Amino acid sequence: SQGYELSYSNGQVFSDIQLSQKSLLNVSGTTNSGAVQIQGRQVQFADGSLIFSSNPGNLAAGDIHIQASESIDIIGTTADGSIRSGIRNESLNAGTGSNITIVAPRLTLQQGAGINDNAFNNASGGSIQVNVTNVELSGSSVINPTGVTSLTTSVRGTGSAGDISVTGDRLVVSDGAALSTITFGSSPSGQVTIRNTETIVQGDNPAGLYSNISAITYGTGSAQTLTLDTARLQILNGGGVVTTSFVDGEAGDLNISATDSIQIRGRSQA
Repeated sequence: SQGYELSYSNGQVFSDIQLSQKSLLNVSGTTNSGAVQIQGRQVQFADGSLIFSSNPGNLAAGDIHIQASESIDIIGTTADGSIRSGIRNESLNAGTGSNITIVAPRLTLQQGAGINDNAFNNASGGSIQVNVTNVELSGSSVINPTGVTSLTTSVRGTGSAGDISVTGDRLVVSDGAALSTITFGSSPSGQVTIRNTETIVQGDNPAGLYSNISAITYGTGSAQTLTLDTARLQILNGGGVVTTSFVDGEAGDLNISATDSIQIRGRSQA
């Protein structure tokens, strides 16, 4: 009932892991969803390949931990654009969603790929923690430019969205990609906390969607605090670092601390 656990010695040298051609690693359950641990050298998800965790019960979901000694690349969608490569967690009842942890020297999300933690009904979403030296989120689906590359938590019920934490040296969000926490109802969004040396948010995509780091409310719930603690911040060519309310909820606080410089320059190309 507790599943399987495989161990390895300290100093183990890992090989490459690739999920491709719509591969599915599914740990959904009837009472709660299971846990995932993937550890390799170069880890890649492509062609709509997905880790999927659906938690319909009242117990907390198992955590998802992805670790690579060199790189993690999450790229693209299925050929019709209907399924994005990546990690998706859905909390459907009262059980808390999976906490997602990413550890690597480099993380790349491109062409509509996503790491998404979504909560519905009474559930609260899990957190996303990224401990990566260099992070790049860029672009959108080749088939559908509104399907932007994303790293998000969201809530559509009475729980709360999970927090997002990014710690490393460099974060680039470009060509319409989004790093955001969102509430669509009466509950609060999560908090976004970024601590690094350099953050760049730049440009938009062919659909006119701008690159952003954000905490957003589309309902009566409040957006929470967005904290950006960096040495150098660049917001270029229509990119945005924002906390926003589109309906009756309150926008969150925006705290930016840049020890070296802040550069805001350019405009959208749309």
